[in-house]
Amino acid sequence: MAYFPAGSSWPGLIGEMLSGMFNVIGFSWVASPAASELETIMLDWLAQLLTLPEDFMSNGTGGGVIQGTASEATLVALLAARARALEQLPEGTNHDEASARFVVYTSEQAHSSV
Repeated sequence: MAYFPAGSSWPGLIGEMLSGMFNVIGFSWVASPAASELETIMLDWLAQLLTLPEDFMSNGTGGGVIQGTASEATLVALLAARARALEQLPEGTNHDEASARFVVYTSEQAHSSV
């Protein structure tokens, strides 16, 4: 259903070789602090390359992580949207009742995880 490049470019091949030398499962900081720190540094480099504002850097209010799949990325985006919507509710609002009424509109073109 989706296209996943498998080291078919020189940058992809070199990136795979460099990440393979760690020989770790880097899904969390606890599992591999070095891989998580490297991910943070690399994302800062990417933000600088794209000339993004400082807010997108890990030392600002932003930062980020690389999601392993489209399903993970969709889940994180929906959770972030939910958190932002809950922050905008008036003081004293019951968050459980409010979030039960939240709706996500999609089309038939949305990813299957939605």
